[in-house]
Amino acid sequence: WGLTRLPTTAAVDITHRCNLRCRHCYWWKQDHPPELDDAQMVAFLKGLRAKGLGAAILYGGEPTLRPTVCRAAGEIFDATLAFTNGINGFPPLKKVQWILSLDGPEALNDAIRGAGVYAQAVENLKRASQPPIVHMTVSSLNQHSLGDFVREMMRLPIKGVGFSFYTPDLRRDESDLFIPLKERDQLVTTLLSL
Repeated sequence: WGLTRLPTTAAVDITHRCNLRCRHCYWWKQDHPPELDDAQMVAFLKGLRAKGLGAAILYGGEPTLRPTVCRAAGEIFDATLAFTNGINGFPPLKKVQWILSLDGPEALNDAIRGAGVYAQAVENLKRASQPPIVHMTVSSLNQHSLGDFVREMMRLPIKGVGFSFYTPDLRRDESDLFIPLKERDQLVTTLLSL
């Protein structure tokens, strides 16, 4: 995109369903239009490819709840990233790079994502046929655990660690999750040093 100014990647919410209710997630708090069935979603993905998009990022809800769509995306696009909470494991799919969302060491992650989520996701990670990338959404709840989290993750069979900052929903008071921009700048420096 940087060289041609043409779109190269599509971010697609492939399902409204999720098996968790993470504290910082906007998805389950919103209303959604009717979900496309598998055939409709695959046709939609093929349409994106026909428009020249070579990569897809699969979101939800929880993408592993739509295995047929995930498999098709891996066959349609040159590269596919799929974000997952790891509870359903990491299906070995052609050209799909799984990205496991975790939000800190076990106690902290489970306070955000639910009891037992960390242990189940890490157990599934250890059995994955290909190492996933781990992704953390940084909020005021976990910003002080970045170093511990990275050290913990580096002991696991992973491909790497990525971060994004929590994005607040302006229609709700989520001041307990939001990190002011000045503090974010300092955290970026911390992340780079890690």
